[in-house]
Amino acid sequence: FSGKPSPRTSSFPGRDRASSSAKDRNRFHSRASAALFCHVSLSMLKTTITEWPPGHVRRRSRAAVAGLTAKLICRIVLVMDIAPEQHRSTFGSNPGNPAELLRFFESANLAHFDGFLEVPQLQWNGRLRSCAGRFIPGSRKFLRAVPSIIEIASYLRNEPNADALILDTMAHEMIHYWLWVRRQPFGHTAAFMAKMREMGVSRYNPAPRPRPFRYLYCCAVCGKEFPARKKLGVLACAKCCKAHSNGRYDSRFRLLLYRRLSVDEGLELAHKPR
Repeated sequence: FSGKPSPRTSSFPGRDRASSSAKDRNRFHSRASAALFCHVSLSMLKTTITEWPPGHVRRRSRAAVAGLTAKLICRIVLVMDIAPEQHRSTFGSNPGNPAELLRFFESANLAHFDGFLEVPQLQWNGRLRSCAGRFIPGSRKFLRAVPSIIEIASYLRNEPNADALILDTMAHEMIHYWLWVRRQPFGHTAAFMAKMREMGVSRYNPAPRPRPFRYLYCCAVCGKEFPARKKLGVLACAKCCKAHSNGRYDSRFRLLLYRRLSVDEGLELAHKPR
């Protein structure tokens, strides 16, 4: 492999560059890394076969190392023969990727990341309520690479401004994905917040849908009410225990089940700030 990257090519892809230029840089770096790794693997294989002394243990070790090296070389040949665009289309054509989510991903990818990010596994999640989306990092193991997953709450499709909410949530999760690709901490770090402000996306879910409360407990002494989504165990009123029992549990202030709540009452209490 010959040729040196120009200063423009050696810069990190995805920063104020066109999408076509980013693809060319990705192709260059992937093939350069593959060629270098292929050269090292062939050197290892040659050393293993020719320079090790004979012997039963050495023969077994030679066979094991030679087999692993052959697998690595086969993997490298695949990487060199397949362009990054084909890798990207392979993930994007996954039947698990809904076309609607793929459209939002490509839109945000071109607008904010210059098309640098490969398409991960995209899917709806019907269990998400308080959070609108979730990013699950993948695996970078060479022989067992697993794509990352971005999940979007399915209830967003029924909201009045569904497209804006889904795009905002997708962009938020893509920042996590972008940081993970760059091998940086992908939580809500300072780099995440800076990129979020640059893109103009929301920090929290703009349209949460919490689960309704089902039960209403109360303290028999002070009468304070405690809504709950499931039946509580042996609990006591913290305010009364701190005032009359030095913060220790006292059965006199145990919470009692007052009544079951209807769906409308539970939703009203769930949306009420506490």
